[in-house]
Amino acid sequence: MPDSTKCLSQPYGMNYFVNLEYPNTLNTGNILSKTTGERKMTENKWTEFTQKITAWKRANKGWNDPEHESYQEDLDSLDRIMKKGKTDESRRARIMSTVRTLFMDIPTSPFRTGKASSIDAGMLATYNESRNDARTALITAWNASKFLQNYEVRSKRGGGGVFATAEEYADYQLSSTDSRVHSAMRGTSKDYQFADGKPLINLIPQKED
Repeated sequence: MPDSTKCLSQPYGMNYFVNLEYPNTLNTGNILSKTTGERKMTENKWTEFTQKITAWKRANKGWNDPEHESYQEDLDSLDRIMKKGKTDESRRARIMSTVRTLFMDIPTSPFRTGKASSIDAGMLATYNESRNDARTALITAWNASKFLQNYEVRSKRGGGGVFATAEEYADYQLSSTDSRVHSAMRGTSKDYQFADGKPLINLIPQKED
């Protein structure tokens, strides 16, 4: 190696050579672009993240259908947020953090570590008994009310439209209640605490007047 050339060590185990007679001359042939490496790492993380979400959706069909027993109200904005990450790479890190937060109270969360909390069988039996009474009351109310028959509708995500039967109406109304109460029973809800035989305890911070 000529005396006029000096080898300089760089992070990541890479070296480059500077011609001391011409300092602005840089041998970059073997230099790995840090920016390129970071971009590739971020791309790999995003791909793994989206694959994990896709697999979860396949295993939890009905998660976005308010009429389905697997409906998850906390994930109403999931598809919209993920779409933003697909079109804007600069927002992906924040989007991944936001989505993890959305899944925080979901018992089947793909990001949950350890064994998911279970629901006490006795509490669930008591809840289901009172739920049956509520379903009967909702059916009776729908059958007796033209107002409910004409103006109660499904959400846009659920396809919209009025209900064809009182049973459809009752099951639709109870599906979101089930999701909320089951989460509270597991102790995974950040909004409500379950107290057997008593109203749900509100944990949502209240704004002061």
